Amino acid sequence: MTLCCRIAAYARLTQVGEVPFIHSTRTSSPPVNFGVKLVTAILLAYIKMFSLPSQELESLCKFVSGEISPREFESILYGSSELEQYFSSKKPPSYFHGGISLYHYLIGVNYSDPAQIFNAQDRVQRALEEDGCKVNLDTTQRELHELILSAQPKWLEVPTDFVAELLKDTPDISKAEKTKWLKAKLLSAFQCLKKPPKWLQDAMWPIQEGKPLIFVGQLELGNEFHDDSVVYVFLNSATKKCVTIIQSA
Repeated sequence: MTLCCRIAAYARLTQVGEVPFIHSTRTSSPPVNFGVKLVTAILLAYIKMFSLPSQELESLCKFVSGEISPREFESILYGSSELEQYFSSKKPPSYFHGGISLYHYLIGVNYSDPAQIFNAQDRVQRALEEDGCKVNLDTTQRELHELILSAQPKWLEVPTDFVAELLKDTPDISKAEKTKWLKAKLLSAFQCLKKPPKWLQDAMWPIQEGKPLIFVGQLELGNEFHDDSVVYVFLNSATKKCVTIIQSA
């Protein structure tokens, strides 16, 4: 547990009276909690620096250090008026134009995208450090993002939850070997009858019941649309039904 988490947890215990007393070594006098009151006062003053209840501070620390899931943090963020107030006083990243505060940035994050998750962890860490709280930044999400980018082909954008299922069976191998292993798994899962699709926009490979459909082919739609348009045809081998996706550029 990080230092901030320990401080937050300790402060919460003192508030409900669960911190054990430090007893005097002299038997002639009753037990006293010397030092505890002083330590508690210091810790509570430290917590108040953030204008946050100790539970919210602990949640932020755990999100940054990877001790709670991104989805759990998202739920906490949306349900806490204290976090809204705290992050509303912080500036968002310079590249963000969807609002005027760090809170606007964080509620707009896709918490299933490892790249966005890592960026959110980084921003929360910076906010905490501005207020004097040091938390170690977990790099799991960044490493997952880099792994996906290095393993997936250019014509594919694999959903993170699909990759997560594949990685449950990952053998204990090196980073380079893991990239090759994942690439082979992806090529096996996302099959084409002939050539892979040439997307006009972002890749939109359909997945049904946890299984990617088979790419049959693509066809230009000519003058049927105002812009250049292509229809992409996919086959569900289980139901023998086709799914079409249209893109225009």
